[in-house]
Amino acid sequence: MKIMTVSDSPTIFTGLARVHRELLNHLAGRHQLVPCCWNMRDSTEIAEIKMGNEVPDRFHEHNGVKTKLLAVPKANGNNCMFAIYDIIESEKPDAVVTIGDYFDFWYMKAIKEKLDYSFKWVPYLTIEHHEFDRRSEIYAVADEMIVPTEYGRRIAKDKWSMDAHVVPYGVDPKFKPLGTRTSDGPTKFLCVAQNTWRKMIPVLMQAFKRAEEMYDCELYVHTNIHATDPQEAFLFDLKSISSKLGIKNIRFPGDDKYFCIFNSPGDEYMVQAYNQADFLVSSAISEGYGLPVVEAMACGCPLVGSGTSTLYEHVGIPFGSDGIGPRGFLSRPRLEICPPDRMMDFPSVNLLSDAMLSMAMLRDRSPDLLEGMRNRCLEYARGLAWDVTGLQIEDIVDKAVSAPVTIPVENVV
Repeated sequence: MKIMTVSDSPTIFTGLARVHRELLNHLAGRHQLVPCCWNMRDSTEIAEIKMGNEVPDRFHEHNGVKTKLLAVPKANGNNCMFAIYDIIESEKPDAVVTIGDYFDFWYMKAIKEKLDYSFKWVPYLTIEHHEFDRRSEIYAVADEMIVPTEYGRRIAKDKWSMDAHVVPYGVDPKFKPLGTRTSDGPTKFLCVAQNTWRKMIPVLMQAFKRAEEMYDCELYVHTNIHATDPQEAFLFDLKSISSKLGIKNIRFPGDDKYFCIFNSPGDEYMVQAYNQADFLVSSAISEGYGLPVVEAMACGCPLVGSGTSTLYEHVGIPFGSDGIGPRGFLSRPRLEICPPDRMMDFPSVNLLSDAMLSMAMLRDRSPDLLEGMRNRCLEYARGLAWDVTGLQIEDIVDKAVSAPVTIPVENVV
C-alpha cells in the first residue's frame, strides 16, 4: 500500500513531529511512504532556496530503511494546497494520512473534488476546543477519522455527527521513573510548552508569582524564551516579563540554545527534567492532546493546570469540573469569547495559583496521597504505547483503502 503522510517534519521538535516520526517508524519497510513535511527547513536553508542554491535532501531513517522527506509550505495559504495537490496527482497514493488540526487541512475537500484520481483520506485530528460548525463540510469527505482522545470523539459526534476512532498518542519507553526525585527543598513545578499565545505562559508566571509569595516553590520553564526568527516575532519575551513581575524562583534551563522547534536537548534530557520535578504545570487555553503531560506521567509526575479540553481526560476528572483527580489537579477556567464568536477556557491567575499551592502542600503534608497519585500516573502511561498506536492507525487506513469508492447521488446518471 502506498501511504502519503502530511504533518510537521519528523526532523523537528514538536508534538506533531513526534507523532509523524513514530507513525513513519511503524510503517517503514511495510508500505511505500510519501512523507510531506512542514517546517523542515530553518530560516538559513529557506534563504538559500530563495537564492536558487541547492540544499541537501532530508531523509527519515528507521531500521535501515531511508525515506526521502518532501518539504511543503505550511498550511496558511494556497501554496500548501497546490503543493499537496501536485504531489497527490504525481505519486497517486492509496491513502493520505494527515496529522494536525482543521487549519492545517482545510483544502482537502477541494483536492478530493478536483482530482480525477481517487484516494482515501484519513485525518488524525487534534481537536483543541469546540470547533466551527463549517468543519463538518470539510470532514464529510474523510473516509475515516481518527482522534487521540474521547474529548475529540465527542466533539466529532456532537458537533459534526461523525464517528471517529480514538487512538491515543503513545509514550516512548525511555520516559520512565529514575528514582531521582526527592521530597527535600522547595516544590518544583515544571512547564514544558512552546512559547505561543495558546500556552499562555505569562499567565502561569503570574500565578507562580503569587504562589512563591506564600510557599517555598520553584518554576522551571522549558521553552523558547524569545523570538529567534522574524516569523516568530509574536512570541512573548518571558525573561522581560519575569523581571517586570519580580519573580525570584524561576529558571529557564537551556535558554534559546535548545528549546526551539529546530533544536532540542533530546528525550534523555527531558526524562531527567520530568524525574526531578514534583509536578508538571499547564496554563494552556486548549490542548489537542498534551504529549508532555503523558510523558511526564510516565515519569511519575502529576499535572497541575487550568481545566481545558483534553486535560480533564489525562487528570481523570469529569469534563468541566475542577479539583483534585486521580492524576493531578485542575483549576476552574474563566470563559471568554474570542473571535469569531468562540468560547475559550482562559486560565484564572488566582485559581491556578491556588491549585499549585494545594499540590505543594499535599507534597509536604500528605506524601502517601501523592505517592498514590504518582503510581496512578505510571499506570495510565503504561497503557499508551506507540507500537499499539501504529498498528491501530495502520488497520484504520487499511479499512479505508479496502472500502469501495462511494459515488455521490448527484453524480449518478
